[in-house]
Amino acid sequence: VENRRWTVGGVSIDSTDAGDAVRDFVADHGIPYLVLHDGEGRSLSAFGVEAVPVSFLFNKKGLLVWSHRGPIDPEDPSLNEALENALRS
Repeated sequence: VENRRWTVGGVSIDSTDAGDAVRDFVADHGIPYLVLHDGEGRSLSAFGVEAVPVSFLFNKKGLLVWSHRGPIDPEDPSLNEALENALRS
């Protein structure tokens, strides 16, 4: 999802043979943002992910400014503060 201020995307780490299932899931559930399929799990090691779900927030310069393991609480003050800071940077 893109607007003037941010872009949202997702990465599926399902097995390499699950590409069609991932595309079907995205379509069936009306997911409105780009979902990439990393069946080999390269993103896990690149970002040091040990468990899912995990979320990352990068600023406009591509620097990681916030991360969270587990489900996101939209009322989490650390997320809201990180979003505000990222939008200012």
